[in-house]
Amino acid sequence: MSQLIHSFSKDFFELTARRRTETAIITGQDVDAVEMSYAELATAVRRCCALFDQKGILPGSAIMAIMPNAVDTLVMFYAALASGVQYAPIACTATTEEVGRWLNLVRPSACFVTNLIQSDVAKLLASRGVMCIDINTNSRFEWLPSDEAQRDVAAGKILLGTSGTTGVPKAMVIDGDVLWSSGRAFVDFHSLSNSGARFWNYLPVSYLGGLFNLGLIPLATEGSIVMDETFSGKTYLTYWQNVERYGIDTLWLVPTIVRGLVSLGRVAKRRAVDVDRIVKRCFLGTAPIDLATKREFEIMFGRPLLENFALSETTFLTSEIASTIANRSEGSTGELLPYVSLSFRQVADAEMENAAQEILVKTPFLLDGYLDESGAVSRETDVEGFFPTGDLGYLNASGALVVAGRIRDIIKKGGYFIALREIEILAESLRGVREAAAVPVCHDFYGESYVLCIIPEGVADADFRTRVGRDLRGRLAQYRWPEEVRLVEELPKTASGKVCKTVLALK
Repeated sequence: MSQLIHSFSKDFFELTARRRTETAIITGQDVDAVEMSYAELATAVRRCCALFDQKGILPGSAIMAIMPNAVDTLVMFYAALASGVQYAPIACTATTEEVGRWLNLVRPSACFVTNLIQSDVAKLLASRGVMCIDINTNSRFEWLPSDEAQRDVAAGKILLGTSGTTGVPKAMVIDGDVLWSSGRAFVDFHSLSNSGARFWNYLPVSYLGGLFNLGLIPLATEGSIVMDETFSGKTYLTYWQNVERYGIDTLWLVPTIVRGLVSLGRVAKRRAVDVDRIVKRCFLGTAPIDLATKREFEIMFGRPLLENFALSETTFLTSEIASTIANRSEGSTGELLPYVSLSFRQVADAEMENAAQEILVKTPFLLDGYLDESGAVSRETDVEGFFPTGDLGYLNASGALVVAGRIRDIIKKGGYFIALREIEILAESLRGVREAAAVPVCHDFYGESYVLCIIPEGVADADFRTRVGRDLRGRLAQYRWPEEVRLVEELPKTASGKVCKTVLALK
């Protein structure tokens, strides 16, 4: 295991010296786009380390970052890892309650903020006596001193909230050297070391998607990052034009983005740009997606979607490769990565289709544990070191891991177990259904049941809901029928694209 763990600080400064004249980051989506070389990136990180020294932010202490997607935020993140500081990001849109809970857990020495934070959050920070460092995220780094510093220490920790899709988020503690090494191992698996790949960072940097997938992995390829604001509906309008303009050859996609691009592609009936010429690879992850949509994307844009299965706690566990995707099955997420071991255990007395059981994993890139308000860090593994994922799955005939849903997405209706992910996949295969979420509800007679929330593809006619309900009843045993089919305009989601069923259940 020790051979798999590398020093982020050592690797980072060696990389920035070796690639000093090459482009590391491009910022701005207009005529004023700025390119930052690896040498300039190293200088900015050292200046940020000097700022930590000036403010008394010592190795092992924590900083909280309420920061948007910006080059300044990436610099601060890299500096925290390189100087042994615990980095605790939280979204700029966080509520006072969320920020207060994060303060109680993290106990930061300082909080880095921008004017994007809400006024009541600023008042809360002031009332707690937290040292706030205000940053103008314009990529000019006026907030940094002219001095530079470099610490010879182990990497800092990353403190992250889990997605919170079904309950109260937890605080995860992830070692920075471990996270960096996981990115290097993933890049090695896909033969991308020294490839100089160019990524588009439009995932939130308050989550692992923006920090790890699109912040560390590009460095592991010795490539570059086009730093952009968080993905939104308007991003679709110029998506492929930006890919062409900046030469983005490696895409990291989430199901929401895939579905949106496919929907626009159906309307346009032609490619906006020559995707084949520019894009070399497309990775996919963070949430489940149906096989039909993956295949439609691949036909439409001429590039395979390489799906990955990962948890924030474990990082990557499986990954697809282009040579094997012809043998996919519904829910398959690719082959097991060479350093990962799997185990399975039966879930209570459930008898699921395809013998799906809870997936347990052993990986050298596991989180340190979960942080509580007492300051204790704990981690649940069995006697053999396997970590319970909370996901259900099995290995198919090709040896790929099929993920069948979450344990919390299994309900027991009148004595029958129902996997809600199977219902969602079925619903999304029906004509006119864009996306579906099966949401557990209490039931006076059965104990538990569910309602099916559906986003129609385009404008639904008056008979759409009736037709969907009829089609479902024709393909499901009666005990698996939903209590109700609801048409919704959107499904509330986390920043990483997972459906917030607790929010849906309240509607």
